Amino acid sequence: VIEEKEYKNAFRRIIKQKPEEVKLESLRKLKREFHFRICLQIFLNLINSNQAGIAFTNLSGACLEIVLEITILNVTKRYGDPPCNFGLVMFGRFASTQMNASSDLDFVIVYDNEKKKNSVSPSYYFASFARTLISFLSSPMSEGKLYETDMRLRPSGLTGPVATSLKSFKDYYKFRAWEWEKIAIKKTKVISLEKKYYIKLNKALQYVKKVKIEVKQLASEIIKMKQTRKLNDLKSSKYETKYVDGGQRDLEFLISFIDFSNKNIQDKESFAMTQKLYDSIDQIISSCFEKPIKENFSNSFINSLLKFTGISDVKELDKKLKNSKILISKKLNYYLKIYSKKTIWKCFRIMDKLTNIKVFSETAKFKSLARAAEKLNLSASSVSKHISALENHLGVRLMNRTTRKVSITDIGAAYLEKANKIIQDIEDAENMINASQKSPRGLL
Repeated sequence: VIEEKEYKNAFRRIIKQKPEEVKLESLRKLKREFHFRICLQIFLNLINSNQAGIAFTNLSGACLEIVLEITILNVTKRYGDPPCNFGLVMFGRFASTQMNASSDLDFVIVYDNEKKKNSVSPSYYFASFARTLISFLSSPMSEGKLYETDMRLRPSGLTGPVATSLKSFKDYYKFRAWEWEKIAIKKTKVISLEKKYYIKLNKALQYVKKVKIEVKQLASEIIKMKQTRKLNDLKSSKYETKYVDGGQRDLEFLISFIDFSNKNIQDKESFAMTQKLYDSIDQIISSCFEKPIKENFSNSFINSLLKFTGISDVKELDKKLKNSKILISKKLNYYLKIYSKKTIWKCFRIMDKLTNIKVFSETAKFKSLARAAEKLNLSASSVSKHISALENHLGVRLMNRTTRKVSITDIGAAYLEKANKIIQDIEDAENMINASQKSPRGLL
């Protein structure tokens, strides 16, 4: 695994004394070569998932520091020297050295409260600085992009400023932050070219990480997240491990609840093994595919996947992954039920019913458990469980089903007619919202 310093030296050699645009192109080309080498090491099982995470993080850290230097030169020519010290607070996979081939960079720019005399307003200066930095990182050029950037974790989310003062940053997390944001801020890392400000910003982060988390409010926020995600789970790959029920996001929240309750501490060790499995799958999938929605993987890839995860049989891998997701989802729901308000928990269970209705509708459409399972990216047994849950709730038999044949009952046909209308109404409402967000609206 190449160290970050070695990457930086290689990048500096290749961009030395070149115009800005040529620097960015050369940087993209060399980064792509290094990126491919790491992907190949993963596919050939020359490094493990932990080493891969370190390698991708070292590469992205070196790229980011070089682009920061180029950005400073660009903005200094337009507005003069920075009005104060600044740094980047990095979130997510970068902060935990678990980046993979498809990871983006989550960060927020935080500048010092102490402004230099006769200088440009820091808010104006660093708003321009942030736009330039994002452009240099993610604008497509002939050699592609360096990294996608994600600034949704900045204070106030998408509505907040792209750069914030240190005081505003601390005040936000103390008085206005969502509880889940207080969880996210615990996994952060500072990048600053000024050593003194690096120390100062780290001290501020330590203060922010100690801000009290309201557990009941956190439970309510997680339930709302899971509600918006529920139907999308049906469209994801079986090897998706992040934004699915029982995935990495749920596991992170579950560990937090275990820490809050001081119970089942021994579970954390077994969940650490689950996290390692998730990381391994993520690393090799992202190294070989962009969006693996379809499951028609080649034999050579499956063999490499099994070696990388250390599991001998693909059926065993699928079973282990499925059982891990079920266990994490079940344990998290246990804590959510304890800590959330009854009305919010009931709404969450209604979303479960909508998922069951969607599965029932697709099965009736294809008249086959296997074909519905393929369409929804579920196992046939999972499809059957969703339908059984709906039947148990209604107290009637909706379908007669075997492994080969499915036939709908009379009461099932009547229910299906109403159910399809509900599904269509929900999809129409979502399409309306999506359409309204794509075009500008309001008074100019």
